[in-house]
Amino acid sequence: MRRARTLALVATLVAFATQGTASAFADGAFYGVHDASKGLPQRDLKRMDRGHVGTVRRLVYWPGIEPRRGRFNWAGLDRIVGRLASKGIAMLPVVYGSPRYIARSPNVPPVHSAKKLRVWRKFLAQAVKRYGTGGFYWTAPGLYPLQHPGKAALPIRDWQIWNEPNLKKFFAPRPSVPQYATLVRSAHRAIVGADPRANLVLAGMSGRGQPSDKKFLNRFYAARQIQASFEAVAINPYAPQVPQVGRKIRRIRGVMRRHGDKRTPVWITELGWGSHQPDRFGLNKGPKGQKRMLQKSFRLILHHRRAWHVKRLIWFDFRDPPASRGGCSFCGSAGLLKHGGKPKPAWRAFNRFTH
Repeated sequence: MRRARTLALVATLVAFATQGTASAFADGAFYGVHDASKGLPQRDLKRMDRGHVGTVRRLVYWPGIEPRRGRFNWAGLDRIVGRLASKGIAMLPVVYGSPRYIARSPNVPPVHSAKKLRVWRKFLAQAVKRYGTGGFYWTAPGLYPLQHPGKAALPIRDWQIWNEPNLKKFFAPRPSVPQYATLVRSAHRAIVGADPRANLVLAGMSGRGQPSDKKFLNRFYAARQIQASFEAVAINPYAPQVPQVGRKIRRIRGVMRRHGDKRTPVWITELGWGSHQPDRFGLNKGPKGQKRMLQKSFRLILHHRRAWHVKRLIWFDFRDPPASRGGCSFCGSAGLLKHGGKPKPAWRAFNRFTH
């Protein structure tokens, strides 16, 4: 009897452990890529589908959709959202940029008057009502049901607000924690008001910004009523070596714990290295080195996924941009595919994780 009880206990523990592991890794949207292609070509979509990409992060550029106040052009975004949904791929929109009637430059956030914040909320509400739960795009007979007959709708549930607000490049005239907090509070009010099931994901913060990602987030938590205004913290933990990536994620989790927010998940919304030859910045590793960095960083994050409460892992970039467009030391070669579509060794490594 004692032996039978022991065997039963072991079987129960094994079943429990297996069930826990399966539930933790059953999220098909966990692995993602950032994509900046024009219009999401069908060849890229097919490659993403075959590669089991779960999430595609894309810029939703406010000035491009509402260049004149009250006049919306959703056609281009409809095509992208529809194509991804037809393959069962979730989209993470990065809502960014102020139109000219709001600010002189797109990187100036719409926070400098109550009127500008109202226009910002109206735009967000329109977007969520179109693509969120029960949204117009999914239900209007002439839109998704006609464009992709028989395919299930896949409403957008998660909305990322702005990009790297601790960099002057994206948050002008200078990074401001109180201003970003105002932007987030306003956005959450609009997004959840339009879709109670929606989530707000904070902008991915750069570890090289001023203030640093740690200092920025620490001050952000001190803003009035801010913890009720977001459902996920994001980080873009670029680093020359993988152990530094881990330290950056632990540093952010430490800030969250100190503010009593350990239950909120972390989204890694950008992580990558370039396939150009190594340089002084340390983020180009050559084709084989890029593959090794992907393998090592993904293994590290998977090993600590529960402890760090990581909900998404998104590689930057899916495909290399044209040679004329880079943006940073490694951006021109960070893709898993070359610009012409030829897979790199890193794409095959990515597929081993997604499969």
